[in-house]
Amino acid sequence: MINDANLPATSDQTLSTMDEKTFIDTVADALRDYKDGKLHVYPLANEERTLSPLLFSSLVLDCLLSGETPQLRVQALGVGALLRWAVNQLWSASRPDFEDEHWKKYASLYYPYLEGMTFKDAGVQMALDEYTVHYWRPKALKEVASVLRSELERPVHHVQRKHYAMAERYQVYQVKPDDQTHEQRLLRFCALLRQPMPVQQLRVLVEKIGIPNAQAFLDRLLLDGWLVQTGKQLVTGLRDDEAGVYLRNRLTAEEQQTWYDCLATQAKQQQEYLAAATYWCAGEHYPRAAKTLVDHFQAIVDAGQIRQLYDLHEQIASAPLERNTLAQLKIAVGRAALTVENVNTAVSLLGDALSAPDDLIKAEGYFYLGKAWEKALFGQSHHYFDRGIELLLDLSPESYLGGQSRQRDALLAELYIGKAWLYILHAPDAIVAEEALTKAEEVIGKPNKQRSVELQQAIVNLHNALAGLYALQGDAESEVRHYNNAVMAAREVGDKERLWGMLHNLAQTYIHARQYEPGLLFLAEAEQVATAIESQEGIGKCTQTRGAYHYYQAIDIRAAGGDAQELLVIAIRHYTLATEIFKKLGDDHWLAAAHADLTEAFVALHNLPAARRHYLEAVNRARRSNFEDVSLQVLNQLAEDHPELALKDLSPRLLRIMEIARTCHVITRDDLENEPGFTYTTIRHDLNRLVELGLLVRIGQTRGIKYTLAA
Repeated sequence: MINDANLPATSDQTLSTMDEKTFIDTVADALRDYKDGKLHVYPLANEERTLSPLLFSSLVLDCLLSGETPQLRVQALGVGALLRWAVNQLWSASRPDFEDEHWKKYASLYYPYLEGMTFKDAGVQMALDEYTVHYWRPKALKEVASVLRSELERPVHHVQRKHYAMAERYQVYQVKPDDQTHEQRLLRFCALLRQPMPVQQLRVLVEKIGIPNAQAFLDRLLLDGWLVQTGKQLVTGLRDDEAGVYLRNRLTAEEQQTWYDCLATQAKQQQEYLAAATYWCAGEHYPRAAKTLVDHFQAIVDAGQIRQLYDLHEQIASAPLERNTLAQLKIAVGRAALTVENVNTAVSLLGDALSAPDDLIKAEGYFYLGKAWEKALFGQSHHYFDRGIELLLDLSPESYLGGQSRQRDALLAELYIGKAWLYILHAPDAIVAEEALTKAEEVIGKPNKQRSVELQQAIVNLHNALAGLYALQGDAESEVRHYNNAVMAAREVGDKERLWGMLHNLAQTYIHARQYEPGLLFLAEAEQVATAIESQEGIGKCTQTRGAYHYYQAIDIRAAGGDAQELLVIAIRHYTLATEIFKKLGDDHWLAAAHADLTEAFVALHNLPAARRHYLEAVNRARRSNFEDVSLQVLNQLAEDHPELALKDLSPRLLRIMEIARTCHVITRDDLENEPGFTYTTIRHDLNRLVELGLLVRIGQTRGIKYTLAA
C-alpha cells in the first residue's frame, strides 16, 4: 500500500534525463489518469501502482502552501493542475479559431482530457471527425511535453502555475468535512473577489460564513499569493486568468447564496445600497433586493447611480415577486426617475404600480403619478390626485389599523397638499389651494406626540405648501413664518433630506427679497446638511442659490452706479459648478434653470456670445425635461428683453455689434471701425442686417446716421 512517508523527495533528475519519447509518454499517461479520475484516488488505492514521476517534480511541489508537508493526495491534484496549465499554453486567445493549427492542437487535448469528452464528442466541438482529432493529438502532446520540459529547466511561470494548482486542489478535493474541506470553501469564496475589498472587511466576512480557522488560513493565502493585498485592500490573485474562471464556475448554488448574502449584508451596513441589492440578486434573494431599493432609492440617486438602478430594477422585476412587493419597487424606481426629471420613465413605472392588490400602495401610485404630471399636464395631475383621494376616503376605518391607519392618513394629507400645489404654482387660485390645505390639516389633526414619521413628514410638506400659498398672496411675513415652521418640523422628524430642502427654500426667500444676512445663514446650514448626507441635488441647488446671491448683489451695486463685474464673475463660477453637478445627475430641469441663470449673468456682463450659447442650451434642456411650460418662462422673458439671444443666424460680428450697442446705447459706423475683423463693407452690411431683424433702429437717412437698440 502506498504511504506518504515513503515518497521520494523529487523526481526532477529522472524527468530531465528522459528521452523525448519517454517524456511524451509520461505526459500522455498522466493525462489519461486525469481523464479517468485516477489521479484523485491515488491515496485510496490498496494495491501497489507505478506512480507518475510528475507527482514528485518541483513543478508540483513548489505549488504547495507555505510550510505544508507533501501529501500524495495534494500532489496528485497538483499534477492535474500542471497539465491544465501546460495545455492552456497552447492557445491564449479567448475564442476558438477552427482554422488555426495551434487551436486544433489545444482542443485535441483540452476537450477529451480536461473536459472528459469522448474523442467523438471532441470532434464535434472542433468541427472535425474523430480520426482528425487523433491526428492532432500526438502533435499536441509533443508541444505540451516541450512546455513542461522548458518550465522544468527554467521555472518562470511559478505564480501562474500556483493559481492553477490551488484552483484544481480546492474544487476537486472532496473528502469528509474537516479543515481541508473548509479551506476549499474559503478558497472558492475568495475566488469571487473580483473587486478590491478591505482586509478587515474580508476578515469579518469569513467569520459569518462559518469556516473554522479562517483567519489563520487567510494569512496563508496572503503569504502564498492567492490573495493579493494592496495597501488595505484585498483582491483574489485569480481575478482575470483562466484558473479563476475555472474555480468560480464550480461554486455550488448554496455556497453562492451564502457568500452573496454575507456580501449584501455587509454592503448594506456600509450604506452601499446598490451593491447590496446587486449581491442579493446574484444570490437570488430577490425580495431582499427589492426591499433594499425601495427603502434606499434616494441614497442611490444621490450617489449618481440612477442608470444602474434602472438596470437592476429590470433584473429584479423579471424574477418571481409578490405583486405588492413588485408595485412598491416600481414606485420607488419611478420616484427615482422623477428626481432626475425623467417623466416618461416615471409615468410608465408608476402606471404599472396601479395593479397592486393593496389599495394603500395603489393610492401611493396615484400620488406620484400626480406629482409626475403636475408641471406638464395640469388636468392629468389633478385627476390622479383626486383618484388617490377618492380611493383612500372610500376605505372603511376597519380596513387599516394601527400603523397602517397612520400611513393612510399621511398619504391622504400628501394628496391634498399635492393638489394644493397645482393651484399655487400652475393654475394660481388661492381659494382652491387653501381649501385643499385646510383638508390636509384636518387629516393630520391636532399635535400629538405619537404621530408617525409619515405624518410628521406630511407636516413638513404642509408648512412648505402654506409658505407657497402666502407667497402667492403676497404675504411675505406669513411665508417666512411657515418656512420656519417647516424647518422646525423637519428637525423634529430628523429628516435631513427634507431639512436641507426647507432651509434652502427659506434661504431663497430671503435672498430674493434682498435680505442677504439671514439668507446666507440658512443657505450655509442647507449646504452643511446636504453635504453631510451627500445629497448631490442639495449641493447643486445650494450652489446655484449662492450664485444668485452674488448676482443680485451685482445688480444692486450696478443700479447704485458701482462696478459689479467681479461679483458677476463669482456668480458665473457658482452657476457653472451647479450645471456640472446637475449634469452628472442627469437633471435637465435644473440644468435648464442653471443655464438660464448663466444667460442672465453673461447678459449683465455684456458678453452676448456666451449669453446666447447658454440661452440655447437652456432651451434645449428645458424641452428635454418635459417641463417646457415652467422651464421656458424665464427663458421667454429673457428672449423678450434680448431678442438677439433667440435668433439662430446671428454671427459673432452681429453679436459684437449688439454688445457695443447695449453698452453705448447709440452707435455709428465710426464706432466699429477699430473692431478686429470689421471692414467698411461688413460694417454697413451688418448694421443693415440688424435693422432688418428689428434689433436696431436707424436714426437719420444720410450722413451722420446713428443706430440704437429697438424698443
